[in-house]
Amino acid sequence: MSEKTNVLVFGPISDFGGREIMTNLLYKSLGHQYNVQILSTTLISKKSDALKEVKSNHWTSVGKEIYNKSFYIKLTSVLAKLIYKHKEPSYFFIKNKFTKSKYDFDLEYKKIIDAYLRDSKLVIYSDEISGKWLNFIIEACEKYDSKLILIITGKIFHIPKFLINQNFKFNILVHSKENYYILKQLDHVRLHHIDQTTSKEQQLLNLNLNPSEKLTYGFIGRFSQEKGFMELINVFAKNKKPLVIAGNGPLLDEFRHLNTENIRYIGQIKPEEISKFYNLIDVVIIPSFEEGGPIVGVEAMAAGKLIISTKVGAMEERLMNTLNNFWFSHENQKSLNVAIKSVESLSKDRQVIIREELRTLYLKNNSMDVIKFKYLKLFYSILTDQKI
Repeated sequence: MSEKTNVLVFGPISDFGGREIMTNLLYKSLGHQYNVQILSTTLISKKSDALKEVKSNHWTSVGKEIYNKSFYIKLTSVLAKLIYKHKEPSYFFIKNKFTKSKYDFDLEYKKIIDAYLRDSKLVIYSDEISGKWLNFIIEACEKYDSKLILIITGKIFHIPKFLINQNFKFNILVHSKENYYILKQLDHVRLHHIDQTTSKEQQLLNLNLNPSEKLTYGFIGRFSQEKGFMELINVFAKNKKPLVIAGNGPLLDEFRHLNTENIRYIGQIKPEEISKFYNLIDVVIIPSFEEGGPIVGVEAMAAGKLIISTKVGAMEERLMNTLNNFWFSHENQKSLNVAIKSVESLSKDRQVIIREELRTLYLKNNSMDVIKFKYLKLFYSILTDQKI
């Protein structure tokens, strides 16, 4: 019996988000046919969305590997955890006041990453195009003759020179056509486009499609500038419409200083309880300035929620030719209220028709089975040097 081909899925994989859902899907899609190892370049715990039903010997992080290789780092990490009374695993604290001046952690990271790349026939690396390790990874894959797929997340504003000047032929996968067309200038790259899905599919598909008597709006995600969070909050602080927000981020304190009785903050939702958020709302608002997806758009479609969005990431292509045509722009401060007015002018029957349309579209284009099949087809073609 021949040994399974080694496949490495890695990148800045943390505990929850679109990248984590995709990582878990890749593991489950490829795990029966290949020996799949997950490697995170950032902080990740066993509670991560990426690690659902993943065997303990099939995942690790660079930090965890460094922690296990050095008694001194392990000891000081445990001390740092105790001193600051943190609950996270000890390997989260390898870069502490005892080790920072003693170790070149960039060099240590490169050693670990290089060792995993050397043993992998197929490398699937997910990160933004400006990712810290991208050039190093491309050079290592060329050195070890590994097949490489870069899954680019986030919006692409410009292409780094090292990518333009590459001779090594590899693959790039994106979630939006917008990013796809920006990258078409790279002659040495095979481009692929596969959209996102949600691991909480069944929860969301089970939600009722009937709207409330009075529509409630919702935002879920990172409370940060690029997400358009405070722009959204400021609009609802004035229009007094009911808004439910879930998540966390650097702008949380700024929000809390506002007197906004109509805005209900429900904290950061656990991934396994995502349907609780969607059950509270009728309309999802995506106010982002930049996105690669976002995953929220796919979740909203599965949940059968109306969507008001900026024309960001993959949202235009996802909603193309649908009745859900509620767009706004931050350049026009009145446009969000105009979109809200359009939604509220819909009859209940019309709302249900649009909700059903979005859920049907999700099942056709973004269901876990559909996306899983696309990944399997792509990876098989790359490993066998076939075009698709």
